[in-house]
Amino acid sequence: MSDHTASLEDSASNIIKQGWLLKQSRYIQDWRRRWIVLTDKSIDSYKNPAAVISNQPTESLPLSQCSTVKSVEGLTYKHAFRVDTPERVFLLVGASVAEKEAWIGAIGKQMIHTGLSNVYTEEDVVY
Repeated sequence: MSDHTASLEDSASNIIKQGWLLKQSRYIQDWRRRWIVLTDKSIDSYKNPAAVISNQPTESLPLSQCSTVKSVEGLTYKHAFRVDTPERVFLLVGASVAEKEAWIGAIGKQMIHTGLSNVYTEEDVVY
């Protein structure tokens, strides 16, 4: 087995959660449907699930850079949440409240495993 194949298998075995979400693009600020993959080390954005196999993310956000994950209110899209880093805010939208909460919970759990603890769920937000 080649080193490239081994690294793909290693990254695939570390997938915690994956699925379609809307993601705001980094520079143009357009909303795009992306296949999002949460691993034990990063949140990766792909154009489609097949791109995961070829390890071609459109963007990768190391969990070690994440400071906060929480729900967002007031956007055009319902079910939005954000992942904050010192350099940017990563905005994502789930298809439902349950999906949004599942993503916030999964990302938050991985952030805690990496020693980061600013995780907020719907119950933490005062309206």
